Amino acid sequence: MILPLNIILPVICLFYQIRTSNSLSWETCNDDEQYITLKNFTMQPDPMKIPGKISIAGSIYVNKSISLPKAEVVVHKKLLIWWKLPCVNTNCMYDLCKLLHLEPSCILHSGYFNFPLTTFEIAYKPLMSFWTSGEYSAKVQLKNNKMNIGCFEFHFSVEA
Repeated sequence: MILPLNIILPVICLFYQIRTSNSLSWETCNDDEQYITLKNFTMQPDPMKIPGKISIAGSIYVNKSISLPKAEVVVHKKLLIWWKLPCVNTNCMYDLCKLLHLEPSCILHSGYFNFPLTTFEIAYKPLMSFWTSGEYSAKVQLKNNKMNIGCFEFHFSVEA
């Protein structure tokens, strides 16, 4: 019995989606010299559950004192292929000084920094859990005066 292509192709894509799904992973996303290097990152629970609590911890190494950069965050969701998700604000750029309440100096001195386990509550209840659940990729580029000083890519799963 020969199955038509319109049945075989979705089945192949579904098995590929299942086979390539994974839990949290992260990596540096450029080979240039970086001022900020991510040394460790953990997230619990893994996969992330929405709604629910998420705890994160990590450590970074700063090889040169710099004023804290802005972070450009681009998120993709996997639905057979990777789709870019719209930004929360119009340009996907976040001011880390304001987010971390480090104004007015906003200087990050060289050395190792540990970020203790911090827990956040995600109260959002998705209307359609099918669209929220799945594999995600987030690329975080740290920029200081338009110069890339760090870049990390995270891959994680969400269950809604």
